[in-house]
Amino acid sequence: MVKLQHKYLTALAWTGAAWLIFIGGFLLLCLINFHLRLPEELWFFGNTMLALVAIPILWRGTVCFESPFVRFPVFFTQIVIGCFLFEFMSLVYVIWAQIDSL
Repeated sequence: MVKLQHKYLTALAWTGAAWLIFIGGFLLLCLINFHLRLPEELWFFGNTMLALVAIPILWRGTVCFESPFVRFPVFFTQIVIGCFLFEFMSLVYVIWAQIDSL
């Protein structure tokens, strides 16, 4: 029983680390962009790198699910939630910072 709990806590720690890297990195990127006004290429490159770093860590966080019929839906659901969260946070940031890219 203790080993089972440790396995799930380790998976939860990996998942939390992935979300922390993605959201914390996004907030740091917003702060840098607010003060320096990065070019759009660097802005999108930074967000892409955050996602590419977080996705393998997120996959490692689903290792406690032995069945692929459980692991894949949990993994992809978190990716979809991350995409929607990224879009929402980007929209809030652009409105808050009054960025006009036209």
